This record gives sequence, C-alpha cells and structure tokens, in this order.
Amino acid sequence: MNLANNLARVQNALTAQHPSVILPATKLNNSLVKILWEEGYITRYKYKSSKELKVDFKYFQGKNAIQEIRIISKPSRRFYLKIKEIKQLQSQNIATIVVSTSQGLRTSYQACKLGIGGEILCIIF
Repeated sequence: MNLANNLARVQNALTAQHPSVILPATKLNNSLVKILWEEGYITRYKYKSSKELKVDFKYFQGKNAIQEIRIISKPSRRFYLKIKEIKQLQSQNIATIVVSTSQGLRTSYQACKLGIGGEILCIIF
C-alpha cells in the first residue's frame, strides 16, 4: 500500500470522526505518524502487532486537530523542491509540510534547518 492510500485512510477516518485509525506498520508510515505526533496532530500511536499501527486523533471542542491532508506527490506525478523553494513555502507558515529527504521524512522546518530539499509528500492543515 502506498502513502497516498494510507493518507486517504486517515482523511476518511477524520471525516467520519473516528477516534483512531489502523495503518500498516511500514517505515514510511512510522515516520509520518512520528511527525504527526511531534506536531501535535495526534494524541498517541502504538503498535497493535508487528504489522499494524494504531493512531489516536486529537480533538479540540469536537473538532479534529487535522482539518485536511493534501497529497502533493503521487506515483504518477512527483513534486520535488530545492531548499530555497522550501524556505519560500515555509515562510508562508500555512501548515505542516511533509518532505521526503535523503535523511528520511522531515517537516519543511526541519528540512530548512538541515539545508536539504526533497519530495513534497503532503501538506497537513
């Protein structure tokens, strides 16, 4: 299963206001969930088994902390940015931008701090 499918799962669970979602425990999903936790979008995550990862969403006054997830790069269309372009995008400070770099998944802020560009996977509002 690719990242777009897993992000669609998360978006569907949020739309249905489910308290949690179960994702396959892959390296990519683990990195993405860690970013969601560090940025304060989820309350916790835990492994149900060696192949499943349970993610609990954070709600404020009945509204989810994640309003929308936009998938930018897709298997049919990859979207790469250099560090200068990521800095311009980051300066708008509109949301959390997830970037796949040579050093793993990072937020745009972390990528700027490391001075590396990469593939823009998604934007989380």
